Amino acid sequence: MPNIHNTKDFPGLKPLFKAMGYKKRSFILNIVEAGERETGPAWWDGGSRTQYFIADRRAKVSPAPCISNPFEFKRDVGFPTVTIGDDTAMITNGTFLGKPSALKIYATQSWIDNQGA
Repeated sequence: MPNIHNTKDFPGLKPLFKAMGYKKRSFILNIVEAGERETGPAWWDGGSRTQYFIADRRAKVSPAPCISNPFEFKRDVGFPTVTIGDDTAMITNGTFLGKPSALKIYATQSWIDNQGA
């Protein structure tokens, strides 16, 4: 399955797009195995920034733990992690060179199949 999808092809995700305030026509879907996944840097860097969120099956979206200040990052500790499972997914959204970037969803196949259920 290709990673780039049209939002209209996934009507079960419509509440999620609405909760995120997402208005673009396409998004990126990455099917992953359940488990831990690191968030990345969430600070501004040259007009770009990524924000991290956790979403449940009912489109309840909350901020994921992340480091938003480069001076707080400790190389020996690494970035915070998010647990992706059948009931939670990680979503990234942000700004790339001053423009809104595409929404990226990292979820298990079970999470995608059970949206809107």
